[in-house]
Amino acid sequence: MGLLFLSFTITLAGCGSDKSALAFSNSTTNGQSEIKVAQDNDPAFASIQKDLIGVSCIKCHNANQTKHSNLTSKAVVLENADDMLYRMTDAWDIGVDNMPPKGNPVNPVVIKEFKSWMSDNKFANLQKSLFQASCLKCHSATQTKHANLTSKAVVIEKYDDIIYKMTTAFDIDDEPMPPVGKGNKVSPELIKELQKWKESL
Repeated sequence: MGLLFLSFTITLAGCGSDKSALAFSNSTTNGQSEIKVAQDNDPAFASIQKDLIGVSCIKCHNANQTKHSNLTSKAVVLENADDMLYRMTDAWDIGVDNMPPKGNPVNPVVIKEFKSWMSDNKFANLQKSLFQASCLKCHSATQTKHANLTSKAVVIEKYDDIIYKMTTAFDIDDEPMPPVGKGNKVSPELIKELQKWKESL
């Protein structure tokens, strides 16, 4: 996994020290230093800001530190979530590019909270890009005849069947999902995103 992150072409910047460390992407700043709750009032993100960002990151990763990404922004945290998770876990094992660079590792309970928040956001994105486009005409909460694919628990329970219906079932004409002519066939890229989400649980 370490090789994956070393292959990224990201600018180098320090994080509270003279040693170089990978810089997060910083797509948004608001010019304010205090921690802000997400615009959509996401309670889970507010908790992440309090338990993780406010404790381990805010000294360097705030809106006033132009050298570093602004992790008070939900958009920036989401954009860099996989890299952040790596820096809080695997990077500590190899002693390179770990976060925070000074101080104690992030509490495992907080890391678990962060992973759960990441998973929920990725599932919400899959709901919009995959299930809404190809499945929810039949598989919504109001369609009692079919599995409710707006439910994370149901998608996890039916995962193997869902993947089969979106892939192999088309090749052998075995009730593919969505039925031919009744929705957009799911792209290989979206299927891969669904698989990555499931593997991360």
